[in-house]
Amino acid sequence: VRVMLTSLGPNTPAGVHRVEQKIVFKDMQQRGGKAPFYLESVPHVVFFKGDFALHGAYWHDAFGARISHGCPNLSPPDARFVFDWIGPALPPGYLAIYPTAKDPGGVVRVRNPYVFRSWEPKPAKPRRLRRRRPPRHRPRPRAR
Repeated sequence: VRVMLTSLGPNTPAGVHRVEQKIVFKDMQQRGGKAPFYLESVPHVVFFKGDFALHGAYWHDAFGARISHGCPNLSPPDARFVFDWIGPALPPGYLAIYPTAKDPGGVVRVRNPYVFRSWEPKPAKPRRLRRRRPPRHRPRPRAR
């Protein structure tokens, strides 16, 4: 048994899904919406429902908090473990694979929203870096 924290988003699709595609690295982007982004070489991507995928997240470490745009984010080592463990198996030298009739792919179960139980610690909120404001210029009082 291996336990790992993920970061989900408010629109992460709950339910049981089959793996649709696995890719070693993929560029990801969202052009519109409130928070557009572009990320290069997102590692160990496992698509399970349309554009939703389990993948490694190198840009934050707030796993367990809801900061994703929708895809379940994993730490890079956990993403690699899931990528290697779940089917279909990626042959040596390949960078991507689709499920086949012989190897239909693994099952991804997403429980969302997660309800915290009273005995479980709540995950830490992600820390945002604050910009330091420059000090205000206050004119000195004039000597009389």
